[in-house]
Amino acid sequence: MYWKNTKDAVAIELVQKKDLAGHPLQAHFQAADFQAKANSCFLAIDPQGSLEKVIAAKPKANPKAWLELGSFLANRLSPDFTYQFVDPLSESEHYELALGWGLGQYHYQQYTKAKKHPAKLLACEDAFIRKLEIEVEAARQAKDWINTPANDLNPTTFAAIAQDIAQKHGAEFQEIVGENLLKENFPCIHAVGRGSVHPPRFVELKRARPGAKKLALIGKAVCFDTGGYNLKPGPYIRNMKKDMGGGALALALFDAICKADLDYDLQLLLPMVENRVSHDAFMPGEVLPTRKGIKVEIDNTDAEGRLVLCDAITYAEEHQPDMILDFATLTGACRVALGPDLPGFFTNNDNWAETLQKVSWKVQDPVWRLPLWKPYEGMLKSKVADITNSASSSFAGAITAALYLNKFVEDAKKWIHVDTYCWSENGALGTKAGADCQSLRAMYHFLQNI
Repeated sequence: MYWKNTKDAVAIELVQKKDLAGHPLQAHFQAADFQAKANSCFLAIDPQGSLEKVIAAKPKANPKAWLELGSFLANRLSPDFTYQFVDPLSESEHYELALGWGLGQYHYQQYTKAKKHPAKLLACEDAFIRKLEIEVEAARQAKDWINTPANDLNPTTFAAIAQDIAQKHGAEFQEIVGENLLKENFPCIHAVGRGSVHPPRFVELKRARPGAKKLALIGKAVCFDTGGYNLKPGPYIRNMKKDMGGGALALALFDAICKADLDYDLQLLLPMVENRVSHDAFMPGEVLPTRKGIKVEIDNTDAEGRLVLCDAITYAEEHQPDMILDFATLTGACRVALGPDLPGFFTNNDNWAETLQKVSWKVQDPVWRLPLWKPYEGMLKSKVADITNSASSSFAGAITAALYLNKFVEDAKKWIHVDTYCWSENGALGTKAGADCQSLRAMYHFLQNI
């Protein structure tokens, strides 16, 4: 994907339409009708029939133009060569081109063989290559896990993946499985997952670093979500293998933090369940205890993500972290508000919110802040318990879900909740439709800027 130092790299020259007139290859451009439109290129062939140079359209003012160009070229150009951008580029332009080159070559290959090897891009600095590889590998891992169907990725197999990553970094791995969740006081995680043949489990990874800021990462890892007895209709259940996307993002972020050796005392918490319909599945109307002691009335079994997260958040709080970050494919309401490409996030920490917002746009992985609007807490009132798991109104669904989670957070100024989609209907950066990892790179860069 990225290559260091070669004498035979093919040059990629960036041009605008105004540069075509008077260019040494002008006649060839005209013959091929090359007009330097966005994401287009011209292959210059020498007299011996070998590729001499690539002429590509220079991006115009477009937030993701440089990423898209890198992805386009990586997929368009022959893998038989190594390539090098020869024009003077700013640091951000070089980074985005190279990042797009790596991200755009993603293909899910668990059940099919790769059609071709990836084209290589010349990058001369080890630190620059390492920086890119950490980000690209994190995205690829998260996408692979999200794309894997539930018959191959379930709470048991996903926990094994987490254990492998823990071992790779010398981190501590623990898991609580099945009925032991009740003994260890994780009643909501147990309730949501008890209807599956794959026992629910609570997975914890820890990389201790005494004296460093304590960071707790939490990911919703619902490996398949039928909706339970509030069964999802056909179009909505089809891609619910992706409902463990929050867990995939959190695990990939844990891996990236360890690879980059960021200075955090690190804890990763993954409640892993399947929300199935069975003789033992939890039902509407049940009242569940939580680890915090709050009693929750189940109004909707399809609002299960907040149930597994609330036990995990309470456990994280017991370790007195300086920061809690949770990722979850939590609500369709957030998609209605912001669309599929823009995750919403919630926090009461204005400084963190401003930094995260700015960083996310700078690295082309945008997120958008939504309010923890306290007056909406009334929508979560229950007549028979302390709280209900589903709001009484269809309005503000992303906010009421966040307010539910906020009940289990001691101080929302040390907490960020990300409501993301983890899916791209049309594909992202030239890749096929399927898993996406919105907010992963944003949060990785955010943690380096606070």
